[in-house]
Amino acid sequence: MADKADSGDSLTIQFTKVNGHRSDRAKIAPSFSGFSCFAVCLFTLFTGLFATAQETNSNTPDLPIFETAMRVMTLIHSPEIEWPSGDTSGEPTAEAAPATKDSFVAMLADSPDPRSRIAWLEGAFRSGDQDHIRLAVSTLADRDERVRSSAASALRPCPPDALADVLIDWAIETAPSVRSSADDVLPNLRESLGPILLAKLQDDMVSVDRMAASAYLLGRMGAREAADDLRNRAWTRNRSIAIASADALARIATEADLDALQELATHPEADIRAIVVDGAANVGGEKGVDLLHAIAMQPREPQLAVLHAAVAALGASNHPRGIHALIDILQKRSNVRPETIAALQRLTGLPLDPLPVYWFAFYDQWVQNEIWPIPGKTVSAFDPEFVQGNFSAGP
Repeated sequence: MADKADSGDSLTIQFTKVNGHRSDRAKIAPSFSGFSCFAVCLFTLFTGLFATAQETNSNTPDLPIFETAMRVMTLIHSPEIEWPSGDTSGEPTAEAAPATKDSFVAMLADSPDPRSRIAWLEGAFRSGDQDHIRLAVSTLADRDERVRSSAASALRPCPPDALADVLIDWAIETAPSVRSSADDVLPNLRESLGPILLAKLQDDMVSVDRMAASAYLLGRMGAREAADDLRNRAWTRNRSIAIASADALARIATEADLDALQELATHPEADIRAIVVDGAANVGGEKGVDLLHAIAMQPREPQLAVLHAAVAALGASNHPRGIHALIDILQKRSNVRPETIAALQRLTGLPLDPLPVYWFAFYDQWVQNEIWPIPGKTVSAFDPEFVQGNFSAGP
């Protein structure tokens, strides 16, 4: 039943009861047409939203009005804010239901503006969406660094156990080319997730794919505390776990891990021997160069790809010891001669003819002083007669 209000000449307002309670929703009597009432309501709603957006935008002038309005819309659905309502039954209405995960993901994927993707990410957390952790994890690999950083910041307060499980699922399900985009922000989660992931790496009851994913994540987070366990798991019989663990160890390796890498250089799995090359290159310095040299000189290495990788890493070492190593390889390993000369050209920056005899002559002169870096990376640093006779191009 309705309580009738005072009547006027133009309109009559009636108040209805909802679930036995008086509602503050007003019914417009037939004095106004349905279309006119609908137009008035729409005008009032959008005027209020636009005014609120303008007021908010005055404090954040770098945001467009539309985006600010979207922030207001996400606040409307925030479970942390109690909005006045005539319905006191406590039953949620369809209009108040939070947006679904799919709608947020669609907006994140479609918006070309990183600020809009950040706004929708924040909206997902405010809405109380039960899948907000999974949503934020998926944006760790966003194409924009600002969105990735916002996702990592949003995830820090999440329950660590739940976050670790979702992150492992993401690592398993996401293509390597996509998940690599998250490498720069995953270290931000190391403090809270490192111990949990390490426990999973140590637990023999954990499934193969989840253990491999845990090793992968520990490496991307830079979890130095996991080095010993990663070294042990790299020798496990399961190929997936062994490769993931060796790769993680190579990423976090320091000089303290060179012994472990040297052991892995004799691993029966060629992919792991190639990973050791990356680890030695990451360590760098004299000891890193020495390990690369040893790998390139390994007489029993059946894979030319591993030898080529070691030689190329020496060419990129930017260390004078690399010249000694490459000249030694040039003298003793004829099967990688073109790659060795290319590495020497890259390391020295000199346009020397690609014949070993010229590089040996260069080396004999260079070792007298071992000037490093080579001044100007040009042939003008050397004796003019030597330059004229042995170089294909001038400075």
